[in-house]
Amino acid sequence: MPSKEKNDMKHVCITGSSSKLGTSIVDFFIKNMWSVTMHYHSSPKNLDIYLSNSNTRLICGDLRKHKDINILSELLYKSDINLLINNVSILYSAKGATENFEKKFTDVLNVNYISACAFTKAMYDRSISSGSIRELHVINILDSELHSTSDMLTEYYITKHALHHYTTEVALCFAPYVRVNGIAVGPTIRDERQSEEHFKEISIASPMECGSELKEVLEALNFLIGSKSITGEIIHLGGGRHISRYGK
Repeated sequence: MPSKEKNDMKHVCITGSSSKLGTSIVDFFIKNMWSVTMHYHSSPKNLDIYLSNSNTRLICGDLRKHKDINILSELLYKSDINLLINNVSILYSAKGATENFEKKFTDVLNVNYISACAFTKAMYDRSISSGSIRELHVINILDSELHSTSDMLTEYYITKHALHHYTTEVALCFAPYVRVNGIAVGPTIRDERQSEEHFKEISIASPMECGSELKEVLEALNFLIGSKSITGEIIHLGGGRHISRYGK
């Protein structure tokens, strides 16, 4: 498990920490005595409980904007953060949009892909400047659905596929300075706007007829963090979705 010694504390930055999966990941690290930097975009009403924790800080940023991407990149370059978890994503599809199509597609691209690339590069640059090797680590939260036939979230899947490929490619480019890994999750936590029936339907639409349990995601995080020789690895937790072109 991550170190619990106060004077040996590690520091993690989690993007998209106001999502249900994001806050679950935050809770995992707080429990294991990590210092946590929580990035969020929307109003942090569900993050109020973290404000009183002296080892936790909140940073607001709209990652649709290059300005905010650059601000967080600079923070990662100058701080003592040694683990970055790129969890942020938006599901918006630009299909059918008659106005501002280019802007909306760019928003999806910036949030789901460009920000993760910029933040990972900032971690690499800091490792190079300090001369440290294998001390910094990036974990990308990916989607286990690699062969979706849905035409409703085309832009989402394009950007998630790009990040999937980037994870393996940049792991080689940035070795041995930064480890880069990924966890590809299936349906894990039901969205409040989603019915129980629909969540169950998409959860069983895989070869193993299941999604990802939150416990599995946290165990995968813990495994990657503690395995210092692993880089370029993507752990798939989607019940076999990544090997099934048309679902089960």
